[in-house]
Amino acid sequence: MKLMLIFILLPMAAMAEIMDTGCESSKACFMKPDGCTLGTDCTYFMSYADNGVDGVDFEIWADLSSTGGVGWAAVGISTDTVMGDDGVLMCRNPDNDNAADVTNSVNVGELNSITDTSGISNASVSVVSQMMECTFTSVYTIDGETTNFDLGGATSYYLFMGTGDITSGVELEHSVIPWVSSEVVDIGSVNNLIATEGESDSHVDDGATTSIPAVTLVLAVCSLVMALFH
Repeated sequence: MKLMLIFILLPMAAMAEIMDTGCESSKACFMKPDGCTLGTDCTYFMSYADNGVDGVDFEIWADLSSTGGVGWAAVGISTDTVMGDDGVLMCRNPDNDNAADVTNSVNVGELNSITDTSGISNASVSVVSQMMECTFTSVYTIDGETTNFDLGGATSYYLFMGTGDITSGVELEHSVIPWVSSEVVDIGSVNNLIATEGESDSHVDDGATTSIPAVTLVLAVCSLVMALFH
């Protein structure tokens, strides 16, 4: 008797792959080290593009091998290069049973406080081989402590980028000094970002508080994402 093996192909959810193509044509990019190739020698990559409809599309790729694939990667928006009154968008892969997500937070002085996920859509976070890929869309208006940042308006802002660990569900200080844009950035532009490292002190507060060094980096909320980034 002959046996027939029948294979049934089940549909799988497509997972967006972050690419470093399209930089300075369809999106603005930032990468470290400068000139690195994503998937080869980059440790951090971030891009953004105004979609002209409902907000700004962000992509964040981060090497989390130093924290075992657990942790956060974030981008912060600020009116200056120091931490305080900043808006932060954070991708998280917790060390507990909580699912990976994208959340809003604010830097209150040198403390970063997680708020909620309102205004964030199309979020996708995956960690493969300790490398995080995170994509999401944020509404144009992002809240700081007292400042409202309008990413779709005429005002330009400093951007911060950074990564850090998460222990017992609490975001810790950035694992490396975050980067802060060397000048204010027009979110509507596709010009690539130039960032520098900064140094300062900040904290993350998500039910608990931890010390974090601040940053002057182009896209890490310098002293701010440091809060997150920090």
